Amino acid sequence: MRQLSTEGHVAQGAGNADQARGLALAGGFDVMVLDAEISGTGRRSLVPRLTLEVNLPIVVLCGDGRPEERVRLLQLGADDVLARPFAYAELSARLMALGRRQPRRSDGHDDGYRLADLELDPVRRRVRRAGRVLELSAREFTLLAVLLRHQGEVMSRTALLEAAWPSDRHGDSNVVEVAIRRLRSKLDDPFRTKLLHTVRGMGYVLESKLEKR
Repeated sequence: MRQLSTEGHVAQGAGNADQARGLALAGGFDVMVLDAEISGTGRRSLVPRLTLEVNLPIVVLCGDGRPEERVRLLQLGADDVLARPFAYAELSARLMALGRRQPRRSDGHDDGYRLADLELDPVRRRVRRAGRVLELSAREFTLLAVLLRHQGEVMSRTALLEAAWPSDRHGDSNVVEVAIRRLRSKLDDPFRTKLLHTVRGMGYVLESKLEKR
């Protein structure tokens, strides 16, 4: 905190995952810096939860500098990952870079996620396609929100399992296949243009093939 202040930032700290989430939901911040080792029962699911609840860039600090861990955190929704040890000047530079980007609203009035004729409102937890409201379960909504955030990117079953089932991230990836099948029946089956695609041997991607022509 003190180091960030000396770099010219106004920072407010949180003691655990619940406090961090509460501050993020309260709004008024430009960027969130999240320690991957923050205490609290919900710490493992905090990044994917916040990507659904607020429109706030998230920088995750982690002690594991392995590429696979950094990729995992980015797939869960982090905008940037910085491994220890790091220089606060580098952290400050990354915060400033995120701040120069298109600002994402954190005031509880998020504009949602869109792709083609699909719209997801994370605040009202409502999904529409071609003006029709889609009745999704909580799990299906979470899966769709993650896929929308990473639209155009192939998401592995493991990454989706960690995002939607954070308390059972070592579970059977078959539950992802079942949930994807149910989501597809509501998202794609009634419509001519398909958005949710299976990439054999890799995972799933949400994109409009029509837009690429």
